[in-house]
Amino acid sequence: MKYVVLLPFCLIKFIVTDVQRMVCQHTSASAWSGMFAAGFAALLFASFPSRLQAQSQEYRFERLSVADGLSQNSALALLYDRKGFLWMGTYDGLNRYDGTGFRIFRNKRNDSTSLAKNWVTALAEDTQGMIWVGTNGAGLSRYNPRTERFSTFTNNPRNSSSLPSNAITALALDSTLGILWIGTDNGLAALHFANGTITRFSHNPQNPASLPANTITALYKDYSTGRLWIGTRSGIAVWNATQGQSAQGQLVRFNLPDSIAPIPGVNIICTFCLDRQGTMWVGTKNGLLRLGNATTRPSPMGAMSTDIALTTEIRYYNNFTGTPGTTAVNTVFEDSKARLWLGTKFGLCLFDRAAGRAVRFRHNDNEATSLSDDFISTLCEDSAGILWVGTSNGLNKLDALSQRFPVYYRSPQSLAELANNSISSFCEDSDGALWIGSDEGVNVWQRRTGTMTLISQKTAPALPANRIKSLCRDSTGTLWIGTDKGLASYNSSSKRWNTFTKEFLDKTIVCITADKFGRVWAGTTTGLSEYNIQKATWRHYVHEPTNPLSLSNNLIFGVVANSDGTVWVGTDGGGLNLLDPRTGRVQAFLRHKADDSSSLASDYILFLGEDAQHGNLLIGTDGGVSILNKATGRIRSYTLLDGLPNEIINAILADDKGRYWISTNRGIACLDATSGQVRNYSAHDGLQSDEFTTNAALVGSDKTLYFGGVHGFNAFYPDSIQRNNYTPPVVITGLKKFNKPIALDSSLVFAQILTLPYSDNTITLEFAALGFSFPERNCYAYKLEGFDEDWIDAGTKHEATYTNLDGGDYTFTVKVANSDGVWSSRRATLRLVIVPPWWRSLWFRSISAVCLLSVIIYLLRRRLISDKVQNIELERLVRKRTRELERVTDNLSAANEEIKCQLEIREQQNVEIESANMVLQETNVQLERSYDTVQKLSELGQKITAALNTERIASLAFVSFYELLDTTSFIIQTLSSKDTSLLETIFCVESGFRHQTIAPALERSIHYLNECGKQKREIVIHDLDEEMLYQQSNTSDNSPLPIDQMRSDQIRTDRMRSLVAIPLMFEGNLIGVVSVQSVRPNTYSKYDLDVIRVLSSYLAIALENARAFKAVEELNSDKNMLLGVVAHDLKTPLAGIMIAASTIHAYFERYTREQIEHKISQIINVADNMTRLITDLLDVSAIESGQISLENEIIDVPAIVQRCVEHQRSQADKKHIRFVVQALSDNLRVAADSNRFEQVLGNLISNALKFSPTGTSISISLGSQALLEQNPEWRLPSNVMTPDLVALGINNYARLRRNDVFIAIRDEGPGLSDEDKTKLFGKFARLSARPTGGEHSSGLGLAIVKKLVEAMNGQVWCESEIGNGALFVVALPAA
Repeated sequence: MKYVVLLPFCLIKFIVTDVQRMVCQHTSASAWSGMFAAGFAALLFASFPSRLQAQSQEYRFERLSVADGLSQNSALALLYDRKGFLWMGTYDGLNRYDGTGFRIFRNKRNDSTSLAKNWVTALAEDTQGMIWVGTNGAGLSRYNPRTERFSTFTNNPRNSSSLPSNAITALALDSTLGILWIGTDNGLAALHFANGTITRFSHNPQNPASLPANTITALYKDYSTGRLWIGTRSGIAVWNATQGQSAQGQLVRFNLPDSIAPIPGVNIICTFCLDRQGTMWVGTKNGLLRLGNATTRPSPMGAMSTDIALTTEIRYYNNFTGTPGTTAVNTVFEDSKARLWLGTKFGLCLFDRAAGRAVRFRHNDNEATSLSDDFISTLCEDSAGILWVGTSNGLNKLDALSQRFPVYYRSPQSLAELANNSISSFCEDSDGALWIGSDEGVNVWQRRTGTMTLISQKTAPALPANRIKSLCRDSTGTLWIGTDKGLASYNSSSKRWNTFTKEFLDKTIVCITADKFGRVWAGTTTGLSEYNIQKATWRHYVHEPTNPLSLSNNLIFGVVANSDGTVWVGTDGGGLNLLDPRTGRVQAFLRHKADDSSSLASDYILFLGEDAQHGNLLIGTDGGVSILNKATGRIRSYTLLDGLPNEIINAILADDKGRYWISTNRGIACLDATSGQVRNYSAHDGLQSDEFTTNAALVGSDKTLYFGGVHGFNAFYPDSIQRNNYTPPVVITGLKKFNKPIALDSSLVFAQILTLPYSDNTITLEFAALGFSFPERNCYAYKLEGFDEDWIDAGTKHEATYTNLDGGDYTFTVKVANSDGVWSSRRATLRLVIVPPWWRSLWFRSISAVCLLSVIIYLLRRRLISDKVQNIELERLVRKRTRELERVTDNLSAANEEIKCQLEIREQQNVEIESANMVLQETNVQLERSYDTVQKLSELGQKITAALNTERIASLAFVSFYELLDTTSFIIQTLSSKDTSLLETIFCVESGFRHQTIAPALERSIHYLNECGKQKREIVIHDLDEEMLYQQSNTSDNSPLPIDQMRSDQIRTDRMRSLVAIPLMFEGNLIGVVSVQSVRPNTYSKYDLDVIRVLSSYLAIALENARAFKAVEELNSDKNMLLGVVAHDLKTPLAGIMIAASTIHAYFERYTREQIEHKISQIINVADNMTRLITDLLDVSAIESGQISLENEIIDVPAIVQRCVEHQRSQADKKHIRFVVQALSDNLRVAADSNRFEQVLGNLISNALKFSPTGTSISISLGSQALLEQNPEWRLPSNVMTPDLVALGINNYARLRRNDVFIAIRDEGPGLSDEDKTKLFGKFARLSARPTGGEHSSGLGLAIVKKLVEAMNGQVWCESEIGNGALFVVALPAA
């Protein structure tokens, strides 16, 4: 959004610029008054948002370039012809645009009827519709649109009546005199249409009545005065025809005043434009000239003053764009709205005649709707009021209909602007200011002054976050601001902020609504909250699974309050709820029903609004719009089938006319609920983009509608949205035969009749609507009279195809509706004559009919005569033969019956014999093949099952499959060791290449392998392209897999056509899946499937053998390790006992009593270590053999913990370690084996003592999941742990079950590495960390702890980092 700031600077700069210009030009006193008037205008411009500046923000240009079909991007000349086509000349040909595409005309070598040269410099149309094309270096071409051929006029040095030069620079038509004025680089020429002669005009230094220079740069015909304005590189000349003499006239030079003439470049004329007030505007290489009274008529005899400038008020403008330096005005154009446009090398300017300044439009790399380039070369306007802008980098279109929705967005050029383009919400305060929520805070827009203020955490620290999700104003005028991290309120009267941290810490406030009862409703992602303004209290409503009268879902997207105090609540997936705050219960639930059109469009509600005028509740869902009549309870829904552009409904607003404006993810729709008519608008209509934001909508106090999206917001009055009322003409543009264009002798645009031979009876007619406002939305209907009974609706398709037309006379008619559905009364009609073949012509049919009739009559007469003679003889013979035949017939009938029976028996026997022979042959072949295959399978099976290495087994299996079957790809998957519900690939070959994982070409096969393992059934696909899917199980059940489990996008693959997947089973358990695939369809027969099943059985047995062999090896390794550890751990203490005993024995008499007791104590300690080791070994043995017995009882956890602490107190005192025990409650009970529970805690505390340095502490925390939820502020002690580790520990409490009691033991030891943590609870684990006091460790304690805890239905885990100690957590179900 662009606003004027630095107001004094703008005013001073404007006034200083005017003063400098007038001093340089010696401006008269009258000009000084103009300066002060301009200064006053600048003051108004700076004090308020400028009208022109607002327009510059709203103007959106649509670009057309080579990518859209242009021959070249440099637009050198534009012409809108009388038929409705737009012509554009470029460096590489002439282009004709019809809204559907460009037709390109180029020079063709050795074709004199083609364009003279591709470099087109000027265009003009005469009264006959001929298009005159000036080229650079090849003369002037005339295009006949009826014949679509060119003729050329060139310079002939030996003919003074030819063109003065082949370099054409300008063209102007004088329809009154029948002259085409032609500007060249060597003078001016007049082409007379009547006789085809050419008159030349040139510069003569000795003749002041000649041209100022020979290089003509611009021409303009003024029909109000009859003058021809001529621009050259040395000034202006005016030609006026002598009255009554078309070939004669007077040429007068137009001299600029001395204050302007010396300015460099001002005498190089670029363009002329005469506006409606009779002012001539002249664009020069250095500024703009305004020639007042330019339409003053000459004297009756055509005489003119020798210096026309004496009667003309002249003003000069430069630097009107704010760009220092020379401003070349390439083109000037006044449009149908009397706006004056200037094309410069610095962009397009909209010139304010009164202020003498312009608003400039330039190219912006970051704005797709800006100009495609800053160099503007030509301008024109079509009948619909569209301004066409030719640049050096493509054609631009400025359509008023694409500006009908004012848009506001963040622009890098603005000094005061929106904080962010992603708009989430709106609210209007009591002063009329608009509060705009975005991802970077809240912008407060004072619409009266145009100022914009940003509120963010930087300016308002009380704001919970910058990402605003919702805004609302309550009955007291307080503003409520919902963010993605909480809720805040702002009282504009007291300027005080209030943040609701306790209730909404880190919660997303999706929507806020205030009702008339003094309540504020906040919908969040975790339920609905009600705030009583008077009592300053909160009440919360959430979904309770066990309470059917609670909210149906906790994610709330909309709340609407009713007059009776109830509120409608829109949820995400739970439909619509009607909540009664008095009871706290939901009175009604409205849900979507697939078979009920009167139900909600969807249960996923995105927006709730109200149409108070009609008593309707407006419901936006992800399945369309639903309108609930609160009085009758009836729901009417609208979807894509009703004309909506999209079914994701972000917001709905009602206007005064009963229309609903709906923002979606594909633009805005306007729904007239009375008629059901829907009108859709997109970004092409001026919307900020096609995607809008949920709940970002507001009806302002002045009835302005606001809609926010991802690229700003739109603000508009519904009645100001103009409709496209221009009804374009439609033309027939081309003919195709079998989808190939047909060259015709004349253009179909002007043709009235088209005659085609019978061989061309399959044709396609192309047509186009010459209306360029959203041409892609133009709709067509056509009818071929004599073939079609009614109009054919073609939609936006602009062609009609007819096949096998019979010879005859047809009339083709096409009509068009514009982008807003308004049908045009102008139609295109073409009479179509299909010449029938000669055998279907009338004369051939007539002659054929006469000849046929004659032959028939002759044959009939001859037949009648012959019949009479023969009838008599026949009657006699018939009687005789009848008697004989009756006798013979009787005999033959009997014989035939006998023969027929014999033949039937013989045929049946032959069929049975042949069938038996075929069966025998097939059986022999199958037996021979089966015998060979069985032998081969037996050999392969022995090889596979003999291998005990998985890789070797997989390789042998692949070789076996490859020898017996067509195997393009081969995959083996086994159950994952980490997650037995998942399959992992151990072997994959594709097209002869081995892959570590599934090959890219086989990625879509993963679905079938997973389905095979999941269902434990075979999957056979004979042809993936035909999506034929079959399943054959290992049993007799051959029912197919449900097709709904296999989507079509999953069934197709890139290369494979046939696929077989077989589950690998061992003793009824799945151990993996094997798949074989081929690039040929229908590869695997029933015989092949039998082979695959046998090989798969061998493979399953081999894999299971390999697994068992590996398990035995691991078991032997464990046993060896156990023996080594036991031997070492027993040998060391036994050696200590022997040494101590020997010492006592040798020096018994020398030692004192205290020394002997010390030695005996050492022996006892060593014995205790041996006892603990043996106990650990016995526990491991009992656990792994399943012989451990547990006696569950109710245990007082704090008491057990205290007993364990006291038991370890002596060991702790030796290292000066203190225990810190914290408990959320003294009433913590678990159901477990008391001895084993104490053993677990003692082992963990002892382990903590071993790894704790001297003088540290061990923290023991007791609590439960329920107490944590009631006391969220409680945290683990963190006096020695880093904040990261504390947070890590807290996060892992999420592993607690709802009824768990936990004991957390934390030491301040060296901590554990990531590698140590992976083997922490394993048997005989050797960690990198070592006990701080040299204590002994068997490596079995933590393994026993984990097994015992899991046996008591609990869980244990550890969190640690190097240098930050270790945290062990034990969790058991509460009693």
